[in-house]
Amino acid sequence: MVGNLVWWTCPVVILISFTLFGIEEIGIEIENPFGRDQNDLPLDTICETMLRNIADLIRLHPSAQVDKY
Repeated sequence: MVGNLVWWTCPVVILISFTLFGIEEIGIEIENPFGRDQNDLPLDTICETMLRNIADLIRLHPSAQVDKY
């Protein structure tokens, strides 16, 4: 490869390395989506929203009138 690219070897290796390290970093982030980092899933917010929605559903009373088609 060095014989063919001569002075272009260094930029090509840097480009390939940057690409592979980027793919590795993406894999690490996908592997661990939970936590307190800025780019992690907001599980606290999601759970609070679910709790609020479930509490609203529990408080609902079924109506006595049923629509028939």
